[in-house]
Amino acid sequence: MPSVNAKDIESWIISALADLLKIKPSKIDRNETFETYGLNSVAAVELIGQLEERLDCEISATLAYEHPTPADLARHLAETSYATPARNYPTTEAGDLTNRIENLSLAQRKLLLKLLQEKTNGASNPKKSAVVSLQPKGSKRPLFLIHPLHGNVLCYVELARQLGQERPVYGLQAPALVVQAQPDTQIETMAAHYIEAMRIIQPEGPYQLGGWSMGGAVAFEIAQQLHQRGQKVSLLVLLDTWIRFWPDGDSSKLSEQERHALLVSWLGWDLGIRFGKNIRIRYKDLIKRDPAKQLSFLLAEAAKAQALPPGLENARHFEICQAHAQAYVEYEPKLYADQIVLVRALDLPLDVLADYWGEAFSDVVLKIREMDPTLGWRDFCSGSIIRKDISGNHFSIIAKPGVEDLALQLKNLMNDQESGEQINS
Repeated sequence: MPSVNAKDIESWIISALADLLKIKPSKIDRNETFETYGLNSVAAVELIGQLEERLDCEISATLAYEHPTPADLARHLAETSYATPARNYPTTEAGDLTNRIENLSLAQRKLLLKLLQEKTNGASNPKKSAVVSLQPKGSKRPLFLIHPLHGNVLCYVELARQLGQERPVYGLQAPALVVQAQPDTQIETMAAHYIEAMRIIQPEGPYQLGGWSMGGAVAFEIAQQLHQRGQKVSLLVLLDTWIRFWPDGDSSKLSEQERHALLVSWLGWDLGIRFGKNIRIRYKDLIKRDPAKQLSFLLAEAAKAQALPPGLENARHFEICQAHAQAYVEYEPKLYADQIVLVRALDLPLDVLADYWGEAFSDVVLKIREMDPTLGWRDFCSGSIIRKDISGNHFSIIAKPGVEDLALQLKNLMNDQESGEQINS
């Protein structure tokens, strides 16, 4: 890392933050937290990305949370070398392309990834890659975590922190969040894009993959496509990922208005949990409105509850969520011949599900899990499915304190796999 003093870094941080939030730099207090200024997850990733370019080094996305003021973050960066040395991952035999990529500097890899994204995403001069460095330190084989429905990977920040610094942790976010590109509406397309981004970081397998919620389905498809390319996947972990939403597997019975209302009510629930607010958005209220008016109703209620991320283009956010929801619901997995590790949240908040979406919906969710403890995956896996049950619900397992249990489970899984021990339920 170049020798730069804390004062200069602090000035860069304040300038970048002001630009992101569209306010004057003089309005930013060096000792106020980023949260005070409403720095949302997308802006946090962008801020770290700008610092990486300025300092020509790889920086963990968690730093904005561990050092939450401009002064504190600048002081930490000035005192700490974040130049990431070349890592010797255990890999299969690599060809000339692999050797060339491994010998590239960090700046050269970023340029290559930028050119790759211009080709794969059809976006001119994209500002950010699909890859987000959640925790760049460590010499062990990296873990790649794929975004859930909303497209960003800041939900994994605490998990990456809990996993420690023995191995790098990377998130794969939806490029449409940060470049002018249409969001993917097929999981197969997402997987193909993310594999190319992953190979800039780790050119050859074995790969370790995981994803929470919808992210698990994308991780599953990535594993499928890697196998088709002759690459090894040493670990595939699905974090409370369901692949069956209706007992008969047929979602076509829902009208467009019903699908739209389910998604908007889910977004309301998600925003409420993230901001610790009670947003009174219920499916029964939304279904009475035209799809075009459902989102406006959600945004109005979220604004009343002070649960809108400042600076976020919420219509764009909804467009991305809608595209991903379509991809998730319409995804038809092919039979996977290797092992899956399924981490299930033990608690089903049936009372909350009934409150938001009606008793019929909560009854269906319970029925699905009783019918198939693998949440639908047994129909798509000819290998073994190792089930790991942990306390908490779908949301609490990736937040404190539940994430500590999840991190321990993942650590043990990765360590067992790398030591050659068999993974058992």
